[in-house]
Amino acid sequence: MMRAPLKSRYLLILATLSLALTFIAWGSALITGLFSEDENHVLLANYTVNGHWPILLESFTQPWMQACRSAAFYRPVIDVSLVIDALIYGKNVWGYHLSNLFYHALTSFNVGLIAYLLSRQWQYKRANEAGLMASALFAVNPLAQEILAWVVCRCDGLSLMFGSLSFALYLLNYQSKNQKLLSLSLLSFILAMGAKETALIYPFIILLHALISGAGQ
Repeated sequence: MMRAPLKSRYLLILATLSLALTFIAWGSALITGLFSEDENHVLLANYTVNGHWPILLESFTQPWMQACRSAAFYRPVIDVSLVIDALIYGKNVWGYHLSNLFYHALTSFNVGLIAYLLSRQWQYKRANEAGLMASALFAVNPLAQEILAWVVCRCDGLSLMFGSLSFALYLLNYQSKNQKLLSLSLLSFILAMGAKETALIYPFIILLHALISGAGQ
């Protein structure tokens, strides 16, 4: 297994590619409006930052949207992200879409990093190219359309972003034996779970990698 340190130049290229392709492919999302319950969430976020902060605290103790009792989703990370947007953009809709674009670009970067780390672990000679290709394909994947055009669908975008970051940090720990990275991986997983429950799959992915790699962790 190769344990050469990551080159900052490669990470910069990977980040630039992810960001550029995301905005080239999906930049039109900035001029789209609000869909479904988007308006309610944007208004509630702005209501919160205008002096009603207990509403945000309730997101950590009640089901998501607080009125949904039949399906008790727990997604406080979504409400926190919307409140941050409200602080920055107010009621400017384009700002909420801009955040979704950045989340997608970061996920694309994570995907490329994962492909690079796995390729390097298994001594694939074109690890650099594998990472760039994975990042590019994820950035322009047409399945991302709903996540980027629908503000509240950032539950998927944030869960993917934090979940993929969790796996990438685990791989970095596996190759460098830096236990601090394992703690950050756990934190990222918790944030992914706070965005959407489907993040529960990531521990099984890590377990599968450990079994395949003979890590014994």
